[in-house]
Amino acid sequence: MDTVMLIIYAVASLLVLLLAVAVYSGLFHSIEVRTLDYPLPQINYAYKFGRGPLKNVGPIFQELARLVPGQKALAIYYDSPCEIKPENLRWAVGCVVSPSESPSSPTLKMLQDNGYRMVTLPTADKAIQTTFPWRNIISIYISISRVWAALLKYQNATSLCPHPWMEVYADGVIHYIGILDHHADFYLPETGGVVTLPQASEKSN
Repeated sequence: MDTVMLIIYAVASLLVLLLAVAVYSGLFHSIEVRTLDYPLPQINYAYKFGRGPLKNVGPIFQELARLVPGQKALAIYYDSPCEIKPENLRWAVGCVVSPSESPSSPTLKMLQDNGYRMVTLPTADKAIQTTFPWRNIISIYISISRVWAALLKYQNATSLCPHPWMEVYADGVIHYIGILDHHADFYLPETGGVVTLPQASEKSN
């Protein structure tokens, strides 16, 4: 009987611990989606462009954390997984480079030696925005289901058409930014530009 009680206690303790970690990671975090002024200035962006399933962005984030720990990471998503086949999704992952970095700085050279390209991202006027705590890897998994569902609900309710979408990881917070104007200016050369609606509905074919 004592053994059974010990097992029950251990299982209960583990469940409580897992719940506590999930809550700390943002499980019940209140998500407020709003249309606000675009929050970023013109920035220098070191990036890798990719085309394929979104799971492929993870290794690039990990590489950035190794190469430039503490640097503000930024991902750009150009297509909706609801409309485009996984193998055709366009995205970029990179980091914000300080304006004080000279073209010959060790940081820029290291990024370029590892296949990162440089571009200057413009500003916009308005964007759909929300934030989510970034405390550990679990926060990211929770945000994938909770945040994007809230953003899609807001987008449908307002009939707005944000694109592309950005994720900015900085100071323990994930910032989600859906651009509402100057869209084409944010499309990197590798993307081929804005995809029109007839092309974007390929999943229905």
